[in-house]
Amino acid sequence: MLGGILVQLNTTRSVTAVGDKSALFTPHEEYLLLSDDSNARQQNYHVLFDQELDSELIDDIRKTTNKGMAIDNQDFTKEIEGLTVER
Repeated sequence: MLGGILVQLNTTRSVTAVGDKSALFTPHEEYLLLSDDSNARQQNYHVLFDQELDSELIDDIRKTTNKGMAIDNQDFTKEIEGLTVER
């Protein structure tokens, strides 16, 4: 099972970051919006990773992922809490 996941991750990276072709991969619409030109799209994709993520954000991602929860903002949290309050 893990082998299949690693193949998928490697395939995704090789297509999006390197430009390899794969019958296993269909690019997401958002990825295609980075540019009409495949070389420019790859460069724009790389730019997305130029900035380092804030350590607090990384901690939030880890916590929510480990709990099986969605990452959200305060407005979203309040809205969901309001919907789930016991009546």
